Amino acid sequence: MKRLVVAGHFAPGEAVPLSQEQLHYLQTVLRLSPGDKFVLIDQQGQGYLAVLQSEHCHLEMTAAIADNEPQIDVELCLPLLKGDKLEWVIQKSVELGVQRIVLYSAARSVVKVTGSFQRKLARWQTIAVNAVQQCRRTRIPEIVGMKNLEQLPGGDRLSLFAWEEAKDPGLSRLTASVTGALRILVGPEGGLTEEEAEILTQAGWQQVSLGPRILRAETAAIAMLTCVLFAAGELG
Repeated sequence: MKRLVVAGHFAPGEAVPLSQEQLHYLQTVLRLSPGDKFVLIDQQGQGYLAVLQSEHCHLEMTAAIADNEPQIDVELCLPLLKGDKLEWVIQKSVELGVQRIVLYSAARSVVKVTGSFQRKLARWQTIAVNAVQQCRRTRIPEIVGMKNLEQLPGGDRLSLFAWEEAKDPGLSRLTASVTGALRILVGPEGGLTEEEAEILTQAGWQQVSLGPRILRAETAAIAMLTCVLFAAGELG
């Protein structure tokens, strides 16, 4: 059955208002008409049998849906990136299976926070919702920020940061038996400073190498996420 992912918490019998974008998706993309039924999924992964009305949908009952969420909880820490690179990383990391994205500021960040950050955050969250919709996940990853580097914890789970100066084992050795929860971090376009690497190390992070070639920040993020998910058996 066709489905729609909506941020929020709902209950059977509730009338859920739909945005113009959601109505367009249901009526134009999925080709549903008023009276047609579909499955609505909330941000916790709960499914409901819904009936489309003119500008809302009515939830009839809960519905069982397949849970295809990763068994490993991966949190990705990202700096702000130039142009549409951050949006691209958010979209692709959600498709791969990231559970949470934390945005942070670094000394060499090319992009700084300007204007209404909350409006930008809402747009990034919408991109995450659309990615969940596209790849048929059942839960919407949370996007939070901005954080300072010093605010990023490293001792509550295995926490790895990619650094071109890393002298410790490569990523493949540290993720050979990944289970449970993991946190990964990539630096900004200008790279992490030695002082920042030391701050992370003192906070419990482990530095890792992504190989002998220098990767762009957006490439490093997806490469690192792909490696840990593959090591955890989430990519076949």
